[in-house]
Amino acid sequence: MKYVKYDDEYEFYRNDGDKMWDAYDGSPYRGILKFTFDKKKIYNFWEDYPQNLTKEEKEIFDKENPHWAALKCETEEEYLILKKRIEEMSEKYDEEE
Repeated sequence: MKYVKYDDEYEFYRNDGDKMWDAYDGSPYRGILKFTFDKKKIYNFWEDYPQNLTKEEKEIFDKENPHWAALKCETEEEYLILKKRIEEMSEKYDEEE
């Protein structure tokens, strides 16, 4: 289940138990992933990940969105860790259906 919260510019979504919010600004452009941890500072995945995130924010992002993080892996070791997380999440969703 996703929670939705609104402010003047964005709609915020997140899954139960997540710490990160997806931020949607009504843009018609697909593939622009915006997100926030505090609903104040909005990150753009393509411009800000990983260099503009704190270590803790990157860890949260990687845990909750391994499929996105895998797109910008810098090492094979990092990719394999994220791949395992993706597989674990897939198994969890399969069990829920």
